[in-house]
Amino acid sequence: MGTLVLATVIADSALGVIDIAVTGFAKEQHKASAAGVLPATFALTALVAGAVLGARAWRASPRARLAATPAALASAPLAPAHSVAAMACLLAIAGGPFAAQWTAVYLVLDELAPARAAAEAISWISAANGAGVGLGSAIAGPIIQRSGTPAAFVRAAGLLTLASSILLLRRS
Repeated sequence: MGTLVLATVIADSALGVIDIAVTGFAKEQHKASAAGVLPATFALTALVAGAVLGARAWRASPRARLAATPAALASAPLAPAHSVAAMACLLAIAGGPFAAQWTAVYLVLDELAPARAAAEAISWISAANGAGVGLGSAIAGPIIQRSGTPAAFVRAAGLLTLASSILLLRRS
């Protein structure tokens, strides 16, 4: 359970960085109105992907899928986007692995937590989510000010790779 909480904090820190960096990107592009459309694109794609992925019969175990999804998110190359349209497309691609990650987190949680501790386990994951997004949001600003939004996206990919590595190493 500790590994799942730690990986969730790290992966969701990346999502916090991405949230802030996307807003910074829209500002850099002189398209402030895109600061709402871009995250909505990501969220809508995650919603659709979640419905599609939830209807699918999987051969891989939830633990194997969970270990792979932060790496899949990290592979969405947000840093090189040079326009709002390109960023929207890249965020749409990234939305699918995000949905897969959250689905897998809760399936693994079902495996790990005994029924009598299910509410506590969900509370831990919810706290890890909030802490991760908050941490990522807090570190994104200084990264963007010092190095720009591409550097923030690269750091987010690094955090996702770290989360995936931890999950792969501790998969058993």
